[in-house]
Amino acid sequence: MAYTILLVDDESAVREGIRARTPWDAHGFCVIAEASNGIEALELVEELRPDVVISDIKMPYLDGIELIQQIRLAHPTTTLVILSGYDEFTYAQQAMRWGVTEYVLKPVSVEDLSNLLSRLRTILDEEIRRSKDEDRLKIAYRQALPLIREKFLVSLLSPNHPVSDASLITKASEYGLDLDRDEFLVALIETDHSSDDSLRSLAMLEVVEEALRDDDGAIPLLFEREIIIIFTAKSHGQQLYDSVFRKQVNRKAEQVQAYLKKYSFDTIIGLGALVHAPSSISHSYHQALSALNYSSVYPERSLL
Repeated sequence: MAYTILLVDDESAVREGIRARTPWDAHGFCVIAEASNGIEALELVEELRPDVVISDIKMPYLDGIELIQQIRLAHPTTTLVILSGYDEFTYAQQAMRWGVTEYVLKPVSVEDLSNLLSRLRTILDEEIRRSKDEDRLKIAYRQALPLIREKFLVSLLSPNHPVSDASLITKASEYGLDLDRDEFLVALIETDHSSDDSLRSLAMLEVVEEALRDDDGAIPLLFEREIIIIFTAKSHGQQLYDSVFRKQVNRKAEQVQAYLKKYSFDTIIGLGALVHAPSSISHSYHQALSALNYSSVYPERSLL
């Protein structure tokens, strides 16, 4: 693959000399366009998106420093090279602050240009390799995200949280979960104790997810063949919101149970205590477990 270059200099003889004397092909480059000033160069950058821009500093209309600034802001991945005379070092220093990769003094020899292209090729190849590695990591992370999210949610059920609520909220956000709330209540769904069919549990989870599809405050997950729903909400400072939230959760739990029964899943749902911080979700979960244990005493009750 040949990397593309835009050559910018207000002197046509300089551009012609550089273009004609430089072994572009030998280093994997090609000059796709030339510009005689900064304004023309900007238009060509927008149109052609070259990999590299090699530009003089002193030019009419828009000088090399302004050109570099505008390219860097609009196209941060473009590789920038400055051509400069000895008396323009102050300008070159300004250019370097804008992430110029190379600074080459005029007059430039064929050997200088060959060495420049060799260095640029190494830099660009490494950037592509790194970009591909990052893409592979992103793909792997996206594939692993459901499992990572599930492990995080299961960790919330443990009574020991070595991290703060703020840290839990931040970590949840990384996994696409919103725990920046102050109302939490856990519902635990239990099926037939004699059933050891994991496929049945997965089928139930799909039904629950469908029932809660439009509820962005409900987080269902499967844990040890039991389905857990973490209901969440924001009170927005309303003092009476606890009572409202409990009623909402009870209604949603009844809807989930009815939805499951529609698909021939007879269930018992245990509701935990209402808590006000992510680190307290485990307390609500264990209260839901206690509610299910209570069902063994009063088996005729299906919502506890």
